Amino acid sequence: MMILEGSLMNVITAEIYSGRLGIEDELIEFVEQTGTASPLTLENIEKFPPPFILPGLVDGHIHIESSMLTPTRFGQIAVSHGTTSVISDPHEIANVIGIPGLRFMIEDGRNSPINVYYTAPSCVPATDFETSGGSVNSNAIERLLKIEDIVALGEMMNYPGVVNGDKEILAKIDEAKKAGKPIDGHAPGLTGPDLCKYVKAGITTDHECSTMDEAVEKSRLGMKIQVRQGSAARNLPDLLGIYGTHGVMTVSDDRGPCEMLEGHMDSHLKLLLKNGIPFTDAIRSMTINPCEHYGIGSGALVPGRLADIVVLDDLLEFKVNSVYVRGKRMFADCTLPPVEPRKLDYTPKAPSFSLEDLMIKSEIEGARYKVRVMEVADGRITTGKGEGILETRDGHLIPNIDEDILPLVVIDRYEGKRIGKGFVRGFGIRNGALCSSIAHDSHNIICVGSDYKQMERVVKRVSRTGGIGAVSGIMLAFLPLPEAGLMSTEHVNDVAEDLTWVKDIVKLSGCSLESPVITLSFLSLLVIPELKLSDRGLFDSGSFNFVDVIMEKVE
Repeated sequence: MMILEGSLMNVITAEIYSGRLGIEDELIEFVEQTGTASPLTLENIEKFPPPFILPGLVDGHIHIESSMLTPTRFGQIAVSHGTTSVISDPHEIANVIGIPGLRFMIEDGRNSPINVYYTAPSCVPATDFETSGGSVNSNAIERLLKIEDIVALGEMMNYPGVVNGDKEILAKIDEAKKAGKPIDGHAPGLTGPDLCKYVKAGITTDHECSTMDEAVEKSRLGMKIQVRQGSAARNLPDLLGIYGTHGVMTVSDDRGPCEMLEGHMDSHLKLLLKNGIPFTDAIRSMTINPCEHYGIGSGALVPGRLADIVVLDDLLEFKVNSVYVRGKRMFADCTLPPVEPRKLDYTPKAPSFSLEDLMIKSEIEGARYKVRVMEVADGRITTGKGEGILETRDGHLIPNIDEDILPLVVIDRYEGKRIGKGFVRGFGIRNGALCSSIAHDSHNIICVGSDYKQMERVVKRVSRTGGIGAVSGIMLAFLPLPEAGLMSTEHVNDVAEDLTWVKDIVKLSGCSLESPVITLSFLSLLVIPELKLSDRGLFDSGSFNFVDVIMEKVE
C-alpha cells in the first residue's frame, strides 16, 4: 500500500487538515485526519505546510482535437498541470470520418496518462447546411452509450431541432435517458419559452453563456453552467458571479498546444483566485462538481474513489510535485510520462480547384456592390453582421485591404464539389493568407487572405496532408496534422513550435488578432451567431438559412 502524508483538502466539507491516506491498486483505501480541521479558505491554507494533497483536476468539457494532439499526447502534457481526467466530446473527428474516428480516440485515450472519458457526439453532421465526412445517427448513439468510456450524450448544438421537436434529435436524447447518462447542452443566447423547451427535453449543462443574465436564467431552470475559458472564447471574467451556485464547472472547451504548455485547469484555478472567487467554489468547479455530474469515480479524497490525486509543493502557484492517476504515479520530478501514440489510418482527399474558383464573379467591370461582411474579434467565437462596399475588377469582386474586408473561402474536402465564398473584417491581413483543415464542425478547408494568389498557394499545401499554413510574400509556414487533418502524434513542444511559426508569419502579414488560427477555425461553425460560412454558402444563424453575399449594386 502506498501512503501519502500532508495537508489534505476535503472538497466535500470545505476543510483542510493534516492527514494521511492510503492507496491500494486504483483506489483510495483510507483517509486519516491527524490534525485540527480549518475551513478551506486562502487565509487558512497559508497556515498549513506543504505538501498539499488534493483531488486531481477535471476538465468537464473539452474537445481534445482542439489541442492538435492525439489523446495520449494530450494526456502527456495535461497531467503535468495536475489534470487527471477530462470529459471530451470527439465530434470533431466524428465529423471527418464518423465512427472509425471515435474508435481511434477511445483506443488511444485508453493509453493516455490521464483518464479520458468521452461523450457520444449528438450532432454529426452539425447541420444539413454543410458537407462533412461522417454521420452519427440515433442507432449509433444507442450503441455508443453502452461503451464504458462514454459518460454522456455530447453537446446538443441543434437547439432549433430540440425546440421544434425534430424526431431524430429527440431519438438521440431518448437513448441517453434510457442509458441513464446526462445530456450536454449548447444553446448560445437561447432564452424564454424556447429555453424552457430545451431544458424540458432533458438538457442538463451549457457552456455557451457569455453574460451573467444568460447564465442566471439557465441556472434558475436547473442547468449546470460550464464556465468556458478556452483559447478562443474566454467567458470566465464575465461569469464570475455564477460561482457558488448549483453545480458550476470550469471548462476549457478548446485549448491549443501553445496554451497547453502554459497550463490547463491549473491556470483556470489561478485565474479564479486572482479574481476573488473563494477557493472552495473554485476547486469544486474542477473536481467534485464535474465528477458527480458525469458519474466519474473520483473528485474527492474519499475511500473507495479512484486515487486521482495531485500533490503540490506550493498551492497558490500550483507547483506540482507529483500526480497519481488510478493509483499510479504518472508525473514526478518535472518529467513527462512516456507515451506511444496510435496512428490513424486515414488519407485526406485533396480538393481540385482553380484560382478563379475562389473568387466571387461579376461581369460588370468597375461596378460597386454592397456586400455582407462577417465581423470577428479576439476572444469570441461569435461573429457580427457587417456591411461593406467592394468593386469589380477583372471579372470578380476584389478585397478592400484598407477597409480590412478580406475574402474568406470554405472548400469541401470530402466530395470536392463546393466552395463557399464570403468576406470577413477583423483579421487585418495586408499581405498574405492563413489556411486550416480545422474548420468547425465539418472541418473542410478554410482560408482567409489579402489576395487570391496567396490563398491558392497555401490552400494547395494544406489540402495535401491536412494542417495549418500561413503565407506572406515568399515565406510559408506549415504545421502538419496528419491525423484526420486535426491532430498530430508529435510531442507538444514540436507542435507548438510549428504553430508558433505559423502565427509569426500571420503576424508578419499584418494580422492584428491575438488568436488568428482559432478565430479562423470557428468562422464555419453555423450553430454559433451570427454570420458564418460553409462550403455551401454564407449562413445566418439567426434565421438558420443561407443569405446572399451581395446585397445590392451601388450607383
